[in-house]
Amino acid sequence: MCIHPKKKKSYSALSRLQAFADAVLSDGMKRGRELVVGSISQEIVLDLQKRGIVLETTEVTIDDAVIVNTRAYSRGRALKVVIQPNFKTKGRTLNYLKSIGIVRTINMNEQQFRKIK
Repeated sequence: MCIHPKKKKSYSALSRLQAFADAVLSDGMKRGRELVVGSISQEIVLDLQKRGIVLETTEVTIDDAVIVNTRAYSRGRALKVVIQPNFKTKGRTLNYLKSIGIVRTINMNEQQFRKIK
């Protein structure tokens, strides 16, 4: 899914995610920390609505249980994220960023990945 970074100070979404990952990895403990990393684009919201999925929010949230060792990626590679829409946790509904990875763009195809942007 395409996520748009939330503007906070001068940090980009990727640098805020990296700072969050660094903080989690520094102590190695899951403490229930969360970060809103962006929001789902209007284009994707409309596409999901056509498919019968109405999002309760457009914000995308990650928690410290998902953090992997994130780092900058090189040319020919793309950041892959998996978002579970309308995920219910602790009495709340959010769009949960449940997986992050780096893939080779040459291997991207319609069957395995859907390139959004």
